[in-house]
Amino acid sequence: MGKSYGLNKDGYVYALGIGTEWHWTSRNVYLCRVPRENILTYSAYTYFTGLTAGKPGWSSSQDEALPLNGVQTGQQGSAMFHPQVGRYLFLTESKLYDAPAPWGPWTVAGTWNAPDCNKTSPDWPINWQGGYMPGIISKDTGPDYFWFTVSGQHKVPKIAYQLQLGKMRMVLQH
Repeated sequence: MGKSYGLNKDGYVYALGIGTEWHWTSRNVYLCRVPRENILTYSAYTYFTGLTAGKPGWSSSQDEALPLNGVQTGQQGSAMFHPQVGRYLFLTESKLYDAPAPWGPWTVAGTWNAPDCNKTSPDWPINWQGGYMPGIISKDTGPDYFWFTVSGQHKVPKIAYQLQLGKMRMVLQH
């Protein structure tokens, strides 16, 4: 939400997350929020419970949390608000999602590093084969791009993770 969270209008910090850290069986993504001044107070967090007449509902109980529609991941992802595009972005191991609000509606904006990509293509980045855990860098975004990191294995089965820096260019449609 910009430097010192200056673009935020409602006073909340939003977070997208998966159900569990390891061995999850669901591909669901969940949303929570907390007042910015209470970010270190776990009991202050509330969880998205769905939309009623287009308005998001919230509960202090994680058990009432509902997954977001239109966005899924089999691994961890990374989110940001892109100020020049005016959209929320969520980058996973193979897809870029976007939405006008943290609760959606989420759509697939495009794919990258996808398992169904032609990995024998000369355009396939060799160092990203087996890559995962993308991390969006919210500093130095441009009118149609953002930077990100990804860890990956250079050669299978050798597990030698390498941190890669990438630049995601978006083709904007109005």
